[in-house]
Amino acid sequence: MATEAMGFPKSAMRPAASATAAAADAASGADGQHLRVYSIAGEDFVEALAAKAGEDYRYDLVYIDAFDKKGQVPPVLVESGGAFLKSLSKLLAPKATIVLNLLVGLTGSGSSGGPDEIEAMIAAIHESCCDADSSEVFTVRTPIYESSGNQVYGFLCSGRPSGADRSEPLKEALKSSAERLNADFPADSLGQKLRFEFARRVVHAYRDWKPS
Repeated sequence: MATEAMGFPKSAMRPAASATAAAADAASGADGQHLRVYSIAGEDFVEALAAKAGEDYRYDLVYIDAFDKKGQVPPVLVESGGAFLKSLSKLLAPKATIVLNLLVGLTGSGSSGGPDEIEAMIAAIHESCCDADSSEVFTVRTPIYESSGNQVYGFLCSGRPSGADRSEPLKEALKSSAERLNADFPADSLGQKLRFEFARRVVHAYRDWKPS
C-alpha cells in the first residue's frame, strides 16, 4: 500500500468518500487523531477545506511533493490565480512556510521542467501566498549522492518569526537553526540522534530567490 510505503501506519488512514467529506473530518478535528491521511486529490481537498474550515484552522507548514508519471508537477497546483493556490492562501497561518519539491538536475532542467517553467511555478506560489514586502524565498538541493535530483524551494510567506534578526543572511540563520536542532534532537532507541549533518543539508547549493 502506498501509504505504508511512505512510512505512514495504517491507523493514519481516515475514511473519506469525497474531498468534501475529508475536509469536514479534518475541520472537525478528526476525532483527535493528529496524524491522518486522506486518499483524496490534493487540490480538491484544499479547496473543500478552505470553504469548510473556521478562522482558527491554519497550517504552519505546507509541503507540496506531487508529481505525475512523468515527474511533472500537476499544473493545477502551481497555476497563477488558480483555485488551489487561492484556497491554500486562506489556510496559511500568519508566519507559515511552504516547501515545494521539484525534480531538477544540476543543469537547471529536469522532469519538473526547465528554467522558465520552474520560475513560473515559484512566481505563482509567491504571488498567491506570500507577502510582497516581508516574504523570503530560497532554494537548496539534496546532495546528489543521496537523491535523484531534488531541488527544494522554501517560502517564508511573511518572513522570519517576530524578533528574528533579519540583518543576518537567511542562509546563515538556517544553518544556525539546524545546528541547534542537531544538538537538541532526542536520541532514538539506540541512543543515536540525527544520523546526518542537518546543517549542511539546509544550505547545500543554497540560493536566494527574488521576484523578477
